[in-house]
Amino acid sequence: MKGIALAAAVIAATAAFAAKKAEEPVGRPEAVVAMLNSSVSGAPKAYSKAVAAVVEDAAAGCTLQKFVVALFNGEKSMPATLKVPESVRAEYYETGRKRMEELAAQSNPLALYLLAIDTGDTNTLRRAAEGGNVQAANAWGMALMSEVDGPLPDESAKGTMKRAFGFFRDAASLGDANGLYNMGTCYARGLGTDKDDKRAYQCFRSAADKGHPQAINNLGWCYLKGMGVKEDHAEAAKCFAKSADYGNAEGQLNYALALISGDGVAVNYRTAASLLLDSARQDNLDAINAYAVCISKGRGVKCDPALAAKWFRAAAERGHPPAMDNLAACYELGEGVEKSEKLSVYWHMRSLAARGDAYAVQWLKDHPDGNL
Repeated sequence: MKGIALAAAVIAATAAFAAKKAEEPVGRPEAVVAMLNSSVSGAPKAYSKAVAAVVEDAAAGCTLQKFVVALFNGEKSMPATLKVPESVRAEYYETGRKRMEELAAQSNPLALYLLAIDTGDTNTLRRAAEGGNVQAANAWGMALMSEVDGPLPDESAKGTMKRAFGFFRDAASLGDANGLYNMGTCYARGLGTDKDDKRAYQCFRSAADKGHPQAINNLGWCYLKGMGVKEDHAEAAKCFAKSADYGNAEGQLNYALALISGDGVAVNYRTAASLLLDSARQDNLDAINAYAVCISKGRGVKCDPALAAKWFRAAAERGHPPAMDNLAACYELGEGVEKSEKLSVYWHMRSLAARGDAYAVQWLKDHPDGNL
């Protein structure tokens, strides 16, 4: 049964929070699980729903929920309508932090994990992961992976990746969807384990069956590319559509692209443009660029070259090479902007440099202001 093992662990931790005062309410610990998991699984709709329940429980006096709200209150992902005033957050933090430290002294894994979020202390995060907290296991695995630089790591780095994979496997063994998703990513890319498309597909499938939006999107890629499963573009489009329904930015982007190209689904420019805008609002640079293309071509939205150029610039200035190319084309042709050979060359060179072209990197050093 989905989430029972995870919910049971958090219920036990919540009970520990309430142990000092028998009358202290426990609330809905499953909402804490959903909030922590959905915050990293690309599920904004589920996250907002979980946050609402956690905020309500915090207001009812639940100590664990108070501390969770205090930790997440300043995050960009926290829905503005659910944020609490600073005075309330401060009270929540003081109350929860004291209890958290007491439980951490007893090696409570959930308390250690939340304290790690609060302090950014990696040693505390490692202790939480080793203590069996699945959210910490995934976070610690990702932290280990981030230590490895370069496409061809040395033996020490390979050992680090293997340890990271082990933490993902530990989380997955408890039925955690994020752990399964992370394992799938490792199998797909050969990180910490041998590359294995079939196992990657199986992990993404298992995580998708638990409602993991990013895994559902990746499952679509498996069908699209025939990775570990028979190639099926119609099934890929269904997966992208399902991921998009969860509000996942990648799912929205990929389903929109399928709708534009008619790959596995009937062409529908209007729906595609709407999905791209939703994804773009989640800061997906590919979606920002693709939405600008829709505006420039009048696909599903009104054609507006000037507005398209603004959208291209929004992604280009944040380092997105395809948007740089498109902005360069705008300046070359004078579409939506004043025609400028200088700016066209400049953005073209920035695009090449972002892709690693050594000549373009040197050119930008020699022409810092884009002067030809």
